[in-house]
Amino acid sequence: MSNYHFKVQGDRYNPALSRADIAAILRKELKAMFPRHTFSLSKSTRGRSIFVTASGKGLLTDDAQMTELGVELRKQVTTFCNRWNFDDSDPHSDYCHVNFYLHVEIDERISRADIAAEADRLKRDYWITDMATLRETMFNLEEWSPLTRKALHSLEAEFKPKTRKPERNHAVTTEFLKWVEKVKSWTSNPAVQFDRGPKYWKVILGSRVLCFVDGTNGTIYKGSYRTPQKDSPRGTIFDGFNPFIKGRLLQKQEFDWMVRFSAAVGRQFPSFDDAWACAKAQRKLRSVLGREPTHDEIQHEADGMDGSSYPVLAVRNQAGDPLWL
Repeated sequence: MSNYHFKVQGDRYNPALSRADIAAILRKELKAMFPRHTFSLSKSTRGRSIFVTASGKGLLTDDAQMTELGVELRKQVTTFCNRWNFDDSDPHSDYCHVNFYLHVEIDERISRADIAAEADRLKRDYWITDMATLRETMFNLEEWSPLTRKALHSLEAEFKPKTRKPERNHAVTTEFLKWVEKVKSWTSNPAVQFDRGPKYWKVILGSRVLCFVDGTNGTIYKGSYRTPQKDSPRGTIFDGFNPFIKGRLLQKQEFDWMVRFSAAVGRQFPSFDDAWACAKAQRKLRSVLGREPTHDEIQHEADGMDGSSYPVLAVRNQAGDPLWL
């Protein structure tokens, strides 16, 4: 174990304690040391910060400035928490090295009844009836006391439009489950799965997203891995064999075949059409040559193909002369 000593080190510093352990200890110690005040502690998930908020009566003035009691409390809390900290920083070289970054804030303890009474007063005095009048009042008020600030925030939460969770149609749900079984019967790959989101089902075929289905009306949407493209509906699950789904299934089958064919011939293809041309050239050369063709012969044959016809140069003889097929 190293005997290195930091420039400033608290008397209760322990390298075995994590920041979560230190935060748990501070919750108990601060509550016992300052029983007249309430403390709220949290830590950053990835950083090295610990946040301490102290609240109580007489800590802030009406214009949200700290009183002498608030300044003294913040000083005592900071000194007490740093007993688990160390500081090996060098400000001249802009080097910072601490056990954790401490942030201490002072807040006013205000009951919910006081906040509700202040909110009612603001509504009555400033004719606040909706979010627009609330915004106008917040803009015109020059100074906010801690009580007024909390009352305004409560009014903001009250007038904020409520987002309703979309309700699913049970008939659509039943039809969707039947439709998934149909999709499984349409493809040779039975690995068709679906994830249920708040509004949409995400249908997955293998490792690719097949489509999204709206849970309220059964509309089919094309989409990325996370979200559907709502501006381009592709029919519904009530349309029978949907052409869009047919095309997506065909793309998946072509992709799976290209992967198997690439592994068999030991090379990669940029597209399905290239792989399919090489496969046709391979079959043709096998019947003509009576042996397994080489990669160069297959590629030469595939380059000369045009659609499904075969007016191509297949191979060369031992002398190097072309043999036209």
